[in-house]
Amino acid sequence: MTANTDMTAIRPFRVEFPDADLADLRARILHTRWPERETVTDRSQGPQLATMRELARYWAEQYDWRRCEQRLNSYPNFVTEIDGLDVHFLHVRSAHPDALPIVISHGWPYSVAALLKVIEPLTDPTAHGGTAADAFHVVIPSLPGYGFSGKPTEPGWGPDRIGRTWAKLMKRLGYDRCVAQGGDWGAIITDLMAAQEVEGLVGIHTNMACVVPADIDNLFQQNVVGAADALANLPAGLSEQERAACEQLDNITLYWLTNTGVSSARLYAENRFSFFAAKGVKLPVAVSVFADELYLPPRSWTQRAYPNLVHYRRLPAGGHYPAWEQPAAFVDEVRTGLRTLR
Repeated sequence: MTANTDMTAIRPFRVEFPDADLADLRARILHTRWPERETVTDRSQGPQLATMRELARYWAEQYDWRRCEQRLNSYPNFVTEIDGLDVHFLHVRSAHPDALPIVISHGWPYSVAALLKVIEPLTDPTAHGGTAADAFHVVIPSLPGYGFSGKPTEPGWGPDRIGRTWAKLMKRLGYDRCVAQGGDWGAIITDLMAAQEVEGLVGIHTNMACVVPADIDNLFQQNVVGAADALANLPAGLSEQERAACEQLDNITLYWLTNTGVSSARLYAENRFSFFAAKGVKLPVAVSVFADELYLPPRSWTQRAYPNLVHYRRLPAGGHYPAWEQPAAFVDEVRTGLRTLR
C-alpha cells in the first residue's frame, strides 16, 4: 500500500504475506493434536478422522497460498477510509463505456476471493458469451472486519451502516448511478441499501431474497421452544411452496431463534434485522433462487416483499455461494435480472 496523508483518498493495495507467516501456519497444522477415530464406518458422527487428516496433510504439504495471492493481485486492489475505517475493495472497470456500475457484497465465511470467478464475465461479456450491453464496472469490497478491510473498534457497524458505506464508496469512485448484488450477509446488506434508498442506487439483485412475511417471521423469532412448535402454528392457507420454505433447514431455525451465528463474528452481534424477513424494499429487485439455498423463497412471498420485482427465477443447481459454485449461471442471472435497469 502506498503512503498517502489523505486517508480518504483511493490508495492502491497489494496482498502480500511474509514467508514466516506461512511457515507458522504449516507448523501449526502439522502439530495438530488429533482425537481418536469415530466408532462408525460412515459420516453419521460427523467428518471422519481420515478425511480431516488428509485435508490437513494437503494444507500443510501441497496447498499453495501464493497462487491465490497472485490471482488476487491480478486485479486492481484499493483501500480508502470511510467513517474512520479502512475499506478494502477490488475495482475492475469494463472496457465498454456504457457499463453499469455494480457493487457486490460477500457474506460469511465468504471473502472477495470467492467472487473472483465472476469478475471477467461481468466486465468483459463479449469474451464470455454476452454482448457489450451486458457489461458492468465491478466493485467488490471486503466487509468491515473481514479480509483486508479494517476491524471496527466501536459498535455500530451493522448491515445497514455497511450499506450506507458502500453508497459512499461508489460515490467516491465517481459512480452517480449503480446497482447492488449480494448473498448471505451480502443479501441483507443489499436489501438494506435498497430499503434505505441510498444515493445513486437504482436497483438490486439478490440470490438470498429477504421475503418472509412478518407474521411467520415473528412466529419463529418469538418461539424459543423450538421450530416444531412454530411449524405447528403456521397461518392457514399457505401454498405447498410457502410451507416448504418454513420447514427447510436447521441452520435457518438457529438463525431465526437466536438472531446470531458465530459469536466471534462481530457482524452477527451488530445485526438488528431479521435474516429473512422483508425489509420494505421499493426499488426494482431481481431475485435468483438457487436449488440448494438455505431456503427457497416462493414467488408469492417474493412479489409481496418486493412490489417492484423485475425478475424471478428458480435455478436447477447451485447453493448458498452460487458465484463460486455456479459462476456461469450466476453471471447470467445478474445480466438478465438487471438488464431493464440500464
